[in-house]
Amino acid sequence: MSPRTRTIIIAVVAVVLVGFLGARAYAPKMVAQNFTEDIYHVHFDDALQLVCPADRAKVQQSFDLLQGILGGLNVSIDTSKLTYTINNESLNTAHVTIGGTVTILGNETQSPVQSVDLQANGLWWCVSENTNGGSAGS
Repeated sequence: MSPRTRTIIIAVVAVVLVGFLGARAYAPKMVAQNFTEDIYHVHFDDALQLVCPADRAKVQQSFDLLQGILGGLNVSIDTSKLTYTINNESLNTAHVTIGGTVTILGNETQSPVQSVDLQANGLWWCVSENTNGGSAGS
């Protein structure tokens, strides 16, 4: 293998590794945002896919109850002004705090501060049943 080929291979591996590590570091925020938006928009099936596999059966019960209450409502909810902050992150856990405002039927309302606890699930993240305020297991 020529030195030039070796250099190209090393550069490609470095770029892929940096990209993966960057995405993995930002991922808890993305997962928490997707989970929260799915809850606010009554997309419980989508939200359940973000819950850790070991917690899904318990969370499914909560979602079924909420679906029965909210399923028939057609309410416009704007979550674009919510903010997501990663507070603690390690190799296998992360904690994301959610704040800001939501707009329901044209009325802007301060959202209560919520938190989402995440656990590593393979190379990605999943929402832990211990989540506070995001509806999973609360």
